[in-house]
Amino acid sequence: MEVNSEERGQVWIVVAVVVAVVIWTLLGVPDLVQASVPLNSPEQWADVTGRIVGSALIKSLVAWAVLGLVLLRRHARAWSGVHFAILFAAVVIVDVGVLSFENYVSNRKAQDAEFRIATSEVQKILALSLDPSVKTIDQHVKAQGDAGTIEGISRRMVQDVLKSRQDLNATVLALDYPAFLKPARLASDRGLVKTRAELNRVREVSDRQHAEVRAIVARYRAQIASAQIDEDIKERVLKGFDEGYARQVSAIERAWKCDDALFSEMQVMLSDLARAKSRWVVRGNAIAFSGQNDLDTYKAHRRRIEQLAGEENAIIASLKSQTIQAAHAAIPEY
Repeated sequence: MEVNSEERGQVWIVVAVVVAVVIWTLLGVPDLVQASVPLNSPEQWADVTGRIVGSALIKSLVAWAVLGLVLLRRHARAWSGVHFAILFAAVVIVDVGVLSFENYVSNRKAQDAEFRIATSEVQKILALSLDPSVKTIDQHVKAQGDAGTIEGISRRMVQDVLKSRQDLNATVLALDYPAFLKPARLASDRGLVKTRAELNRVREVSDRQHAEVRAIVARYRAQIASAQIDEDIKERVLKGFDEGYARQVSAIERAWKCDDALFSEMQVMLSDLARAKSRWVVRGNAIAFSGQNDLDTYKAHRRRIEQLAGEENAIIASLKSQTIQAAHAAIPEY
């Protein structure tokens, strides 16, 4: 069906009026954004929706009336409620579209600021957890929103790890380790039955603490996975946590293997000393052997113990320097 020039003229009139009302609407958008953004609750959205609808009714009625005056001059039948609907929809779409975009940008900026706070706070508590004099981690959350949820879970995790370490230290201290391995103490336990039993208890406590830390880390990840936060943020936090932990887990496991090997070496050394109990005596702070083979065996144990202790200390020192950096991987940035 062909469209004559008269009909084309009507179409262009309608288009011109729609464009005019859109421009009119855009001119009022900055005031609407300034008065409304950010929108963070259903009540706020309901209020601004009412204002948008009211404004759209006024603008579309004015534009519809103007359109009618123009068209009524020649084509009264061409003027209808459809034009009003088109004008009303144009105003609402422009207002809602621009407002939604500006609100999104505003929320992302606010969210970014909160995650910077959370990152800073997590770094602080990780640094505090490395200080032997620190006994507890403040559980007051500084960030808000999803960032605050992540920060709160992180604070609880660090506190749990810190308490586990403190329990280990207290138990080890109560068992008087490693003082009971000094030559003078060994001399008073010639069969070394008591000493070996005490060492076994220290090892059991250490193994239990390692298992507790693994459980704490698994619990932390599960809490993040079940947290009521934005799914995109959750995915990024979990990805960052997995990547950060993966970079450290091999070192942590190496340190624990050194710890385990250290206990094993000590146990073998005590067994060798027990078998040679009639061939050594304590003189001052050292053990004197009557046979060269026993002396060489004891020295080999001591060298291995010192080597393992050195390796473990080096790994722990490296882990401490990496711990703060891990906070960046665990907290998403925008």
